Amino acid sequence: MRLAALDLGSNSFHALIADVDRAGRLEVVDRAKRMPRIGEGIFRTGSISSTARKCAFRALAELMPVIARHRPDAVHAVATAAVRDAANGGSFVAGVRARFGLDVRVITGDEEARLSYAGARARLGAELGRATLFDLGGGSLEAIVGDGERILHTASAPLGVLRAVVERPLSDPPTPRELRALEQWARNAAAGFIASLGDIDLGRVILCAGTARSVRSVGRALGYIPTMGTGSDLVGRDTLRYMIARLAALPLAARRETPGLDPERADLIIHGIAMLDAILSGMGVEQARVCRAALREGLILEESRALRTPARRRARRRGRAAPSGRRPPSRTSTSRATPAACAP
Repeated sequence: MRLAALDLGSNSFHALIADVDRAGRLEVVDRAKRMPRIGEGIFRTGSISSTARKCAFRALAELMPVIARHRPDAVHAVATAAVRDAANGGSFVAGVRARFGLDVRVITGDEEARLSYAGARARLGAELGRATLFDLGGGSLEAIVGDGERILHTASAPLGVLRAVVERPLSDPPTPRELRALEQWARNAAAGFIASLGDIDLGRVILCAGTARSVRSVGRALGYIPTMGTGSDLVGRDTLRYMIARLAALPLAARRETPGLDPERADLIIHGIAMLDAILSGMGVEQARVCRAALREGLILEESRALRTPARRRARRRGRAAPSGRRPPSRTSTSRATPAACAP
């Protein structure tokens, strides 16, 4: 079974296409992302601006043909913190449905956490053990305490990287005083969030989502993290401290040239590193593992199980889309991209 997942995040929109076998094993076919950053305005004004809406539609217009090219059996889309919090989030979802024929499910923070854990568990398997997974996104921070297949506790808070940029803006380049204020804010926020997890064994720390992957990528490019083998998926506080000092010394234009860093993340990376360091500090650990798989993989696995139920199989034979999904293009049809909605 081939399924596609669309994750409409506060910072980035991600498409994942994967094949899932009857045993529930997932094999990635393709990935694509765009960064319309719809949360940027929401966290300042409370609504998705017309400009952000146009850029979001442009991003979807570029992602949908990527999905159609692989002819999945179904497409499932979810939206997270930004759309969840926006006063006009319902209007945005309706606009996506009208323009792209795509039903978007706006998920809660707990759902986001559960799906992220399912995706990580599928990737790590028995290696996961007792662990706390932190999913640091653009609009929110989720934590999932689990032990193998069991989820013991979930928590979600509005502590995403885009929100941090709004709360603690920095000069270009940031001043030492601004950096200290950002780091103190991040430590206080992380400490309060971690305390909400309760007095239980939190196990080891696993990080997922774009900021953690970016930090790992930069660390590898700069030679502070091995590119393969032992330690290649580990990020330590010493590396985080080095990176924040190095990147904060650069103006934004120079920061965009950092090896391993997506230039579109250059204005977010300092806030993101400060938050990751605060999480590790709050957990009392010196390093954490970075896991690529998370929400999108979890969504595909969840939907693959649902589509195998008798009622869903009958619906598919009648040609109806699964709930919260979209009827994909025919395996023999072609797809034409929707014209771009905002200027490059």
